[in-house]
Amino acid sequence: MEFKFNNHRMLFWRVGNINVNRQTLESAPEKRGLWAFPWPFHDYFFVNQQYDKFLPKKYRQIDLLWGKVSQEEYDALWREKERLLLGIMKREKPKTFWYGGGFYSHISPDNSKEDWYYWESPREWSKVCNKYIITYYKTDYGIQKMKYSVDHMEVFIPG
Repeated sequence: MEFKFNNHRMLFWRVGNINVNRQTLESAPEKRGLWAFPWPFHDYFFVNQQYDKFLPKKYRQIDLLWGKVSQEEYDALWREKERLLLGIMKREKPKTFWYGGGFYSHISPDNSKEDWYYWESPREWSKVCNKYIITYYKTDYGIQKMKYSVDHMEVFIPG
């Protein structure tokens, strides 16, 4: 797999700002940081969660209205949400950035750890990641070979 490097820094991307934020998810390994993926990989579930943050509040949890409003109202809310999301996706493109410091990953040196493992170097992480890659994943940039489900490629950069 071809990760992009510029000296010791690796190319990452994410939807949303590139600033370190206070984390509200219990699964975050530290209280401050940001979530990202190595370019060109990303997880559609993660990306959609990020786009949802830009929606007006009433469109964020439409699923909870199932059975509480008429089917026509429910369908209309979904159509409007989809229309709004298309505009958000055009406006809020994934942002790339180069990073060469330490980060957390679900990938560990011996491929045995499912929890977070702290890596000092993106280049060392990429070597281990490449060692265990055995299947294929289609991206907008071609077919990539990988073992992990793409959500295992997610990293948490502390700040």
